[in-house]
Amino acid sequence: SSIADALKQLECVGCVKAVMNNELGLTFIIQSQAQNFVQKLAQVLDTNNGLLKTQIFELFSALCVYSPEGWSLVLDALENYKRTKGLRYRFSLPMHELRASETDEYSACVLAFVNCVLQSCEDLKQRCRLRNEIIALGLSDLLVTMRDTAEDA
Repeated sequence: SSIADALKQLECVGCVKAVMNNELGLTFIIQSQAQNFVQKLAQVLDTNNGLLKTQIFELFSALCVYSPEGWSLVLDALENYKRTKGLRYRFSLPMHELRASETDEYSACVLAFVNCVLQSCEDLKQRCRLRNEIIALGLSDLLVTMRDTAEDA
């Protein structure tokens, strides 16, 4: 039944992706907040399905880039995920995903998400705080490891 559940989740996220594939859909998701929809979407990241997680990180990246409100919803969703899962930091999940990634494509997706979060922050001081928060979780060392692994391949 887990295969059927995974297919249902992929289909649902695919539908959300279709809705968010245009300005009207993105605006609807952001303005209506669809009963904490973005936070619920973040909870789906608690899966072993890499394709599903890739799609969610892509959707979150789109929200971040689309508007300051979308960016704020994504940060709120990360904060909520942190609280519900008992994590210490809001960027624990993306950093864990980078460390555990088995494919370059997935690593690139998560790195792109982190970059979207940072680049979409309009306030310079806030952007520096976010960057420092991510660096404190070991991003710099992880990037060196990823580079070295890529050079060895």
